[in-house]
Amino acid sequence: MLDAQCLKLIPNDEFYDMPTLFKKLIQSDENTISFPIREYWLDIGRMDEYEKANNEYHEVF
Repeated sequence: MLDAQCLKLIPNDEFYDMPTLFKKLIQSDENTISFPIREYWLDIGRMDEYEKANNEYHEVF
């Protein structure tokens, strides 16, 4: 979950991932927290990752 103010840090019309956003927040001395995910998770922000998720779905679930 992100504070709506974080959206102002994300550039328009270019790839920008969560690790980059968190690095920027940390460098700006903003408060950040994380929550461990133990379940299957795959970022599908790019087409090749989306295709991988579709191919792995029946194997994982």
